Amino acid sequence: NLDPAVIDLLQNKAKGILVSGAPGSGKTTFAQAMVDLYVDRHLTVKTIESPRDLNVSDDVVQYSFTYGSHEEIRDILLLSRPDYTVYDEVRNKHDFELYKDLRLTGIWLIWVIHASKAIDGIQRFLWTIELGIVPQVIDTVIYIDKGQLAEILHLDLVVKVPEGMMSEDLARPVVQIKSFFTNTLVYEMYSFGEQIVVVPIGGEMKKAAKSRG
Repeated sequence: NLDPAVIDLLQNKAKGILVSGAPGSGKTTFAQAMVDLYVDRHLTVKTIESPRDLNVSDDVVQYSFTYGSHEEIRDILLLSRPDYTVYDEVRNKHDFELYKDLRLTGIWLIWVIHASKAIDGIQRFLWTIELGIVPQVIDTVIYIDKGQLAEILHLDLVVKVPEGMMSEDLARPVVQIKSFFTNTLVYEMYSFGEQIVVVPIGGEMKKAAKSRG
């Protein structure tokens, strides 16, 4: 029952998809439905699971770290070059590094991760990757809440003066995070000193201020 624009995004445009949500929200179920979608299109799909519990077609090869290391699974995927790889779910430093390596080689990935908000999944990734290549690794964030698709965020890199700053001398690379449904800017992410900051914009800024109050 998804909007045709969302189906088009998942089938043809999104290459680094982050499926996030709280425990029990339906993340894995949604990822499993995406596998079925791609298999129906006769695409080659493989999974990385820990533990291995996705219920998928026999056409899908399921890898598990019970039977191989991160390095071995990476080498197999780089040799076999599937159309999509589903990673359920990313937890530790080795998982983040493997996801980054696979995306930067051009493999289209769906990554399942625990997060209490859509933006939190992105922030969990920042300590393993340079800001400038974040949109190359994660271009789409899908947030699942109570079994429903609650939000989709799209990431893009531009050079501009961050929102709220005035001087043109402060222009820098900025990751813009927009809502797919409304095409409005909801967050900006950029370097500030030695830190990477994620700043809510517009309505999200009002929500953050209200929660602090």
